[in-house]
Amino acid sequence: SLYLFLKRHVSKEAAMSSSLIFSFLTWNPQGFAAWGGSPTILAFALAIVFISFHQAQENLFLTGLFLCSVLLTHPIIFVCLFYLYGVSSLMLKRWRYDAKVVAVAVLLCLPYLVSMENLATPSAVAWARGWVTNTQGNTGFAADIFSVWYLAPRYMFWIIFGRGIENLILLFCIPGYLFLSKKNKESWRYVAMIVGVFFLLLNVNYFILPLSYAIYPERLALFLLLPLSLFFSHFVEALPGKKYFLLLAILLAIFYNPSHFVAIQKGIVTSSDMAVFNYIDKNMPEEAVIENNYGDAGIYIPGILLRKVTVPHINLIYLDKQPSQKSDYIFIGSNCVYSCRLSAEEIGKNHRLVFRDRDSYLFRA
Repeated sequence: SLYLFLKRHVSKEAAMSSSLIFSFLTWNPQGFAAWGGSPTILAFALAIVFISFHQAQENLFLTGLFLCSVLLTHPIIFVCLFYLYGVSSLMLKRWRYDAKVVAVAVLLCLPYLVSMENLATPSAVAWARGWVTNTQGNTGFAADIFSVWYLAPRYMFWIIFGRGIENLILLFCIPGYLFLSKKNKESWRYVAMIVGVFFLLLNVNYFILPLSYAIYPERLALFLLLPLSLFFSHFVEALPGKKYFLLLAILLAIFYNPSHFVAIQKGIVTSSDMAVFNYIDKNMPEEAVIENNYGDAGIYIPGILLRKVTVPHINLIYLDKQPSQKSDYIFIGSNCVYSCRLSAEEIGKNHRLVFRDRDSYLFRA
């Protein structure tokens, strides 16, 4: 998708070189391999932008359907699209057509939305605010952005490139923008997008904008892949002798970091987890409640075993309806790829081990 976007602005060779670099030398989106919803609906969001530029009346329903899919899959892209794209829609006087698209999307969403009592329950807002201000267990400078505003740009680029020397790739984007600005007088809009993302990120601390609890900073920062990769593409295209792939080879050799792909290399449910699941299925009462981690195989217990857990993967709006349950057992998976508050080492000090298969554990609560 990134290649197809860049190919509209630069040569195929420059687009390919740039898209490979931004896909495989960056910390994200590889770090988000565990969740596929947002990358998919980002493609829908870009399709909405593309179709709306043509303002064809026969595409109203299709565009509205895409927008409905975006909203109901995950609010992050919808909210960001509203703030970032809505402004340009007004500036370019496309708002009448876009308003029709929104109306179609609202009508399509209505049957689902009216069945919900409250989209922003106190528990949902509190959970989301705690999550976005402690994204991915941030420590150090990444956590400080919520008290020191000028660290926000550093956080944005860390989310994309990581904390290592990969950030040097940004230096190539500066001359790339200068090359672009000579060809396109409206190149300032890409800078405006970066500034817009910056202020949306700052909003995480202050919750000024409506629906602020739906703006996840580590996902919001991915919007920067579009303008930055475009700047980089123009730098690559300006290389003397068109040495696209020589630059690609050099950067791959210098910056490639296999740890970026750890989420792809390791699945969340392992064979040892399945062995414990098999024990649970055959030996545990159906009414038993299992305490679990959100970030290991325990999150799949309801889906695989149809058993109750204390931390299910549910929509935030249902947090207030979730009854507090006393657990009978504690499951700890072998591979934590997300947030895991329970560890076998700590739980094992005070709880009896019921069953174990390698690094997967079942304790009595």
